[in-house]
Amino acid sequence: MEYHQPQACIISKNKNAIIAVLAVAVLLSSGCASTPKEENNNDPFEGVNRKIYKFNDALDRAIVKPIADTYVKVTPEPARTSVSNFFDNLGYLNTILNDFFQGKFKQGTADLGRFLINSTIGSLGLVDVASKMGLKAHQEDVGQTLGVYGAPEGAYLMVPLLGPYTARDSPDLVMSTVTNGLFYISQLAVTLPLSALMVIDKRARASSYLKIVDEAALDRYVFIRDAYLQHRNFLIYDGNPPQPKFEDEGDEEAPAETPKSKDEGSVEPAQTPKSEDEKSEVPAQTPKSEDEKSEVPAQTSL
Repeated sequence: MEYHQPQACIISKNKNAIIAVLAVAVLLSSGCASTPKEENNNDPFEGVNRKIYKFNDALDRAIVKPIADTYVKVTPEPARTSVSNFFDNLGYLNTILNDFFQGKFKQGTADLGRFLINSTIGSLGLVDVASKMGLKAHQEDVGQTLGVYGAPEGAYLMVPLLGPYTARDSPDLVMSTVTNGLFYISQLAVTLPLSALMVIDKRARASSYLKIVDEAALDRYVFIRDAYLQHRNFLIYDGNPPQPKFEDEGDEEAPAETPKSKDEGSVEPAQTPKSEDEKSEVPAQTPKSEDEKSEVPAQTSL
């Protein structure tokens, strides 16, 4: 779901607008995080989130998706790959900083080398030379850093234009903006076209994933929410999330049922003594029959 990751380029044309949107998002997230009961995958504001999702989806289907589909059709794949490499490299400083914030100094050093190599030998990132040299790309951000240090996930949020977030991920709205090279370009003649191209590139790369959502999801909102939360957890644990402990540990209560069946089995031995008592009553009847026999000789004596 790369399409739903922070896209600072959408609003980089107006830095004041960026700060305003970020402030509102952070306030909303802090309010959600203080909610006492968080049900439905920490989605206490599902009603509002669904409305924002419908707005984002309608905007995507009406404008962004058609442009992205046309971009894929008319642009050769090598050119699209170079564009993706360029924008990935442009915002890679966010990953480098969070590498060090998380104490991943070896990875941070490697990512710094990757950034420098692609920015120079790779022609400002258009060519991914570093990957060919064995320096693979990573994805780190503030939300992951907070998760590493034990910050709770908080409420699930659907942010207008940007897509899914959580309260813990919301600070990255600021970080990903100020660490993106587009933020420091003051010429609108350069910022606007690059910002638009970044949005189109992100949407084009997400097309295959969203097709799966359209084909497989009964409820697109729930599918995207659950996929996002699982993906974030996957990233925090570097691809090795802990095994979830389901509350269905009632399966372990099955052995508790077996003792009950044994208790029920113990009732049967309790029935056998009763049958023996019934047998003991039979000898009690035999003396009566002997008395009857004793009466017969009495009649013969007469």
